[in-house]
Amino acid sequence: MTMPVPARRPLAARRPIRAFVALLTLGLGLASSGLAFAGIAQPPGRSFGPGGDAAVGAGPAQGATPSATPGDPTPTVTPTPLDGQGLCQVSGEQLPGTDRIALGGYLGLSLTLRASCPQEARGRADILLVVDHSNSMKDDGKLDAAREAVRQFIDKVDFERHRVGLMPFNDGAYVAQPLTANRDYLLLALANSGAAQGGTNIAAAIAKADAELGAAGRREAVHIIVLMTDGKSNAAPMREAARLARENGRVLFTIGLGSDAEEGELRAIADTPDHYYFAPGPDALAEIYLRIADMIRAVTITDIVLVDRLAQAVEFAPGTGRPREPERVEGSDDLRWRIPYLADADRTVAYEVRVGRAGRVQPSELAWADYIDGDGTRRRFTFAPPEVEVYIPERYYAHLPVLYDRLCIPARRWSDVALVIDASSSMTGGKLDSAIAAASTFVDRLNLPSDRAAVIAYDAEARVVQPLTGSRGALRAALAGLSTGQGTRIDRGLDMGVSALLDPVLRGNNRPVIILLSDGRQTEAAGAIEAAIERAASWDILRYTIAFGADADRGTLLSVAGHPTRAYYAADATALDEIYRSLATLVGCK
Repeated sequence: MTMPVPARRPLAARRPIRAFVALLTLGLGLASSGLAFAGIAQPPGRSFGPGGDAAVGAGPAQGATPSATPGDPTPTVTPTPLDGQGLCQVSGEQLPGTDRIALGGYLGLSLTLRASCPQEARGRADILLVVDHSNSMKDDGKLDAAREAVRQFIDKVDFERHRVGLMPFNDGAYVAQPLTANRDYLLLALANSGAAQGGTNIAAAIAKADAELGAAGRREAVHIIVLMTDGKSNAAPMREAARLARENGRVLFTIGLGSDAEEGELRAIADTPDHYYFAPGPDALAEIYLRIADMIRAVTITDIVLVDRLAQAVEFAPGTGRPREPERVEGSDDLRWRIPYLADADRTVAYEVRVGRAGRVQPSELAWADYIDGDGTRRRFTFAPPEVEVYIPERYYAHLPVLYDRLCIPARRWSDVALVIDASSSMTGGKLDSAIAAASTFVDRLNLPSDRAAVIAYDAEARVVQPLTGSRGALRAALAGLSTGQGTRIDRGLDMGVSALLDPVLRGNNRPVIILLSDGRQTEAAGAIEAAIERAASWDILRYTIAFGADADRGTLLSVAGHPTRAYYAADATALDEIYRSLATLVGCK
């Protein structure tokens, strides 16, 4: 479908006028910024840049051409996106879960989008680094480690495309350096950002960052908040501030530092569960900031709106959207997902519909993705519609029971399996030996190296004992070396299993599967289990659980599995071995 497009001047002819308007507006913004900051109390001895306030609102680096007025809102869908490819090559597909269903049955659908851009045409980002300066950051060199991590982040930013600002917070928040493409201004502001003092008001920090991006963020850029904290804050206003920021188009990364950070809340307010990072100590901060920097460097297209306009007699099944529910467009059958940006990896949304007419049916009348291309132009990619056969089921009567045992329809892909094993103190001795023996039998039955497996152990913490591999010897050695520790954090074991399957270096096209074993209960941070489940579900990871022994929390493990047919109970070592043997067959089935 070709959309009517009003006449446009060539991009080269428009650029000088846009640059002039942007610079004029930026100059007016600087004048007002000086007045605004005059009344804010700043840390003693802190300056905004060389010569006092010279760095405030420093703007793009020399030679960069702003393409929109700072302060313009994040764009929404325009009525006239251009069809066809621009600077970035965008592709994707809409796929049904099956090509044949019964009338009135539920059909799974997915929309997958990907983009490839030349380096100079990749998306732009405006990034606010929001750093905890509360009193607890004095301990264990945390503030110094945070500053060093931020410095490494700044060093990795491509300032030809991105701008960065710095915002310390405690009881309140202030802008130490507005968004700029000048590395020196940022490093000076970082060095002079003040000592750790006061409390922790995360809601105020998010609200301030949201307002700053709304006032100074570029229209064509992704607006990103990276918030790091070592403490707790009032949950209700924090969640509300994060909700409002997301509604305004901001992407929120969160980093929890140390055992006092409220992991469940920080994971909940992050844009997706994958945008939350846990740093057990100050030494882990630099690696986390660099991982986020790498993700931002991979940005391709931005401000994406995926839309599926369902056909007649096709209804969306509420509660089936993954990784989140679509927006419903009032008065229409449109389903809509807003995605701030796409990186090098594919992005997939999945959902189910109910089909109410028979024959060869296209469940979607039209599905498309609107996005901002590397040249700032809004473009449209249209998905090819799939077809499914919808048949009217015949009725029949059975006078004898029909028995079957684990009917297996072979899966279309090999599997990557994360063996997540409870290594808490209650597993010491015979239980751990039984778990190792049963898991080793499972490994022996896998189709290695086409299938692959990883070994993760968890107690109060979780660790990858063996990353994904097709080596049977490496997996058996990792299992044989398991040892126990104190505590039971099922959420961390599940999270580490997800991370092992999503490792950007090792990840392939195999289907991801987690098999989690536990013999106990998680007595702390119970809410974190739900967040870990949501993260695994958002990546469409198939999950099996094994409750080993009478003390295991079978209710929680059922929630982790997501369906009773994937939650197992082993009363003893013999039953455990049988379950693992059975699972070795099932991971190869749909």
